[in-house]
Amino acid sequence: MLTTDEKDALQKILPDAPVYNVGDDGFKTSAAFLIEKAGYKGKRKGMVGTYEQHALIIVNYGTENGQEIAGFMEEIQQEVKKQFGIPLEPEVWIF
Repeated sequence: MLTTDEKDALQKILPDAPVYNVGDDGFKTSAAFLIEKAGYKGKRKGMVGTYEQHALIIVNYGTENGQEIAGFMEEIQQEVKKQFGIPLEPEVWIF
């Protein structure tokens, strides 16, 4: 969830960012939008990448190394945080 300050800062950087009020002074935005704007939609690194049609989907192109997949996810998270100041939280929990 975004605070009002985080929302305002995001909208200064990306005025077209979709922002949704979720009550109690909280806001949400589209992780797919942020990932795409960070340059990761359809990007491939080694045997891992994001799907060309939807930036939220990480595709395994043949690696047996789960760390390669997790590392790519973390790279995306770091780049979105660096560019837009928004921390992404994975929906899937990895143990």
